[in-house]
Amino acid sequence: MRTTLALLVAIAAVSAGAQKSLKITPANVGAAGIKLVRSEKLAAVLHYTFIEKQYPYIGVKSVKTVPTPQDLVHACQAETKDNLKTPRITKFSQVTKPEYLVQGGVYYLKGVVDFQNSSSAVRRADFVCMVAFQGSARGGTLYTHADVILRK
Repeated sequence: MRTTLALLVAIAAVSAGAQKSLKITPANVGAAGIKLVRSEKLAAVLHYTFIEKQYPYIGVKSVKTVPTPQDLVHACQAETKDNLKTPRITKFSQVTKPEYLVQGGVYYLKGVVDFQNSSSAVRRADFVCMVAFQGSARGGTLYTHADVILRK
């Protein structure tokens, strides 16, 4: 019994130490046509380090160029769907144009999503999404985190 308990404790310790962390270095290149926002206040809430802390519960996608506004919207919609219990039937609306928060190193956008819950009732929720791009003009990786806030 002691040997089994010691083995389980050892496995748990190794597993806890083996969980990978993520270190993002935001790219110095930005998507064309995206508004740059400079706000220390907003950067306190929207920052690439927040995405690092959410790893591995984030979306990760490779891109072959600097992300376009459409790439960012698609990444956010995919991550938002992943946060829903029943993501099959979803409709996005009022999606804002992505903006880049210079001090936070992230693109961000928000919108509304209508979806069917597990009881087949249609629900409405707001979503907020931030995306960090790590790479160069020749491509890289999008790291995406989205929060879904149900409306009453």
